[in-house]
Amino acid sequence: MEIKVGDVIYVYDREYRDRIEHDGLPKNWRKTEVTRETKVSWIIKCRLGETKIPKKSFGNNVGLLRTWHWNEVVFAKTAEDVEHFEFIECQRYKLSEAVKQCSDYDKLKEIQRILEG
Repeated sequence: MEIKVGDVIYVYDREYRDRIEHDGLPKNWRKTEVTRETKVSWIIKCRLGETKIPKKSFGNNVGLLRTWHWNEVVFAKTAEDVEHFEFIECQRYKLSEAVKQCSDYDKLKEIQRILEG
């Protein structure tokens, strides 16, 4: 998916004041619009006015930007990317803990096969 001026993208912002779910998005996620473009960045609306997102920061439809005033902000191209990011972030630790506690040989071999597949 190529991003262009006028497109809606999704922003995860830990500092976002409206921490309730809206627009069907999980907490702290909000929609914003790409307002301008440079050779190397997209310019988006944000709570502080506008900010640049380096085009190279998007990998696999999810990007990460570290800035001095936002600390860490995650950008996603689609609502489906938001859903995937949220699932991974919420489930990764739980699954790793479950694997640590597992002593079933067959289950662990199956997990190994899936992860190495």
